[in-house]
Amino acid sequence: MTRHERLLARTLLDEIRGATPEEAVERLFAAGLADLRACERRAIHDEVERLGQEGMPRCEALCVAAEKFSCSYEKARRFYYEQKKTRKS
Repeated sequence: MTRHERLLARTLLDEIRGATPEEAVERLFAAGLADLRACERRAIHDEVERLGQEGMPRCEALCVAAEKFSCSYEKARRFYYEQKKTRKS
């Protein structure tokens, strides 16, 4: 972790000090200190992967994830592959 990242981490820690994990997440979202789009991308990717491990074909899993996260199939597909590419790097 760089010096700059450590300084920023202190800001986050100050924001969540004394909070339960659930409260910490809520505080970070409320303060605009968490990247909602990155969280959504990760959540959709993980849901598609979970459904795939249960034996569901990817296209169907993308449809289910899109419905669950109230977004279009195209958005779910784009987020799934963006996250997959990000994780490979």
